[in-house]
Amino acid sequence: FGGSEKEGGIKGTVAFYRGVSTQQSDSYLTSQFGHTAPAYPGLCHAVLRGVYVGTSQYIKEWAWVVRKCPAPAGMNSAKANISGDANPAYIVLDLMQSTEFGLGIPSGRFDLASFQAAADTLYAEGFGMSLLLDSDSSADTVLSEVCRTVDAVIYTDPSTGKWTMKLVRADYVAGDLLEITQDDLLEEPEFS
Repeated sequence: FGGSEKEGGIKGTVAFYRGVSTQQSDSYLTSQFGHTAPAYPGLCHAVLRGVYVGTSQYIKEWAWVVRKCPAPAGMNSAKANISGDANPAYIVLDLMQSTEFGLGIPSGRFDLASFQAAADTLYAEGFGMSLLLDSDSSADTVLSEVCRTVDAVIYTDPSTGKWTMKLVRADYVAGDLLEITQDDLLEEPEFS
């Protein structure tokens, strides 16, 4: 706030809480209230424990920058953070697996190799993503937005029955693709 010659600065301990459903109440708040303080499950918050905030007659405006770079189980955690942004493949997997804020799909229902391959490509491209989720949105809406942004699809592979992630990239040779012509059809298809 302008240094020690003007309005002082900030000094003290700040405890941050991520908003998980199992978080405990803050011991400092409990000691100040004289009874157990609320734990605020589901709410990301900070508790300033006897913090000095300068000599101004009013408290300056504060803001927090909060970041989550998920590294779901079985994934390479070294590729979760891409220059300060989250790896979009891990965002998708985390949202689909989380029972707390996502769809709660069991981890055994995923082709983890496909998600890791997508994460590797996005990491190599430097394609991290930051989302501002400041209102209620369905998991499907957020998943669609992430996939649209990174040009990806998620689908259930009919041969394995597992959720699979595929980035839409020019990672194929056009001449090697299967071509189906009119002569390959047993009967004329009908469209409606």
